[in-house]
Amino acid sequence: MSAKVTVTFIASAVFTIVVIVVALALGDREEQPSGVEARSITDENPQPYAIRLTAYSALMTPEQLVYRSDTGAIGEVVAVSEARWSTQSGKTPHGWKPGDRLPQPEVIYRSVTLRVESALFGPAGSEISVAVIGGSADGVEMTFDDALSPQLNVGDRAAVFVVKPPDGWRLGSQNDGLIQGYKVTGGQALSSDGSSLSIEDLTRRTHAEFERRQAGALEPAK
Repeated sequence: MSAKVTVTFIASAVFTIVVIVVALALGDREEQPSGVEARSITDENPQPYAIRLTAYSALMTPEQLVYRSDTGAIGEVVAVSEARWSTQSGKTPHGWKPGDRLPQPEVIYRSVTLRVESALFGPAGSEISVAVIGGSADGVEMTFDDALSPQLNVGDRAAVFVVKPPDGWRLGSQNDGLIQGYKVTGGQALSSDGSSLSIEDLTRRTHAEFERRQAGALEPAK
């Protein structure tokens, strides 16, 4: 038997960081996609309670990312933390149990640190640490199936687009907010929706659009 699956819909996924505030504030809608089972955890069903965050928005283009991000960079993953809740203690929200509506805006996340190989635009430094939503903590498994956040492991190469944390940020004091990311392999930037583009193309397009942004453009060229 499968663990209960709670599906939380995200009205807007322009910023992954906004997911924390916007998405979870919506709570759990009653409707669920076909094929998703919802069963309570029992002694006979000890699997983790699963929460899937989903969104309606499509992936952004490299040009759009230039305007939504402070920094774009390519690097190698050198560290991935254990998953933890965004609560102050890092543990399950106080008083919450599987089946209850999630307290807003709590999520499970991991801290991912990349050694920067090349900056696409913006200040990068030698390392970037980002918060990636999803993971298993305290018997709860959370996934974010919007494909904005790649599942990264030590040794992976990735292109990441990040913003500095806003006021009230709760996903690690050293972490930037991940807007969107690509895994990098064989000279290609791969998104989890199956699309890809060459690193050369990604670099050319972001450089060109960042020059437009610095010249005063407020949105991508048509």
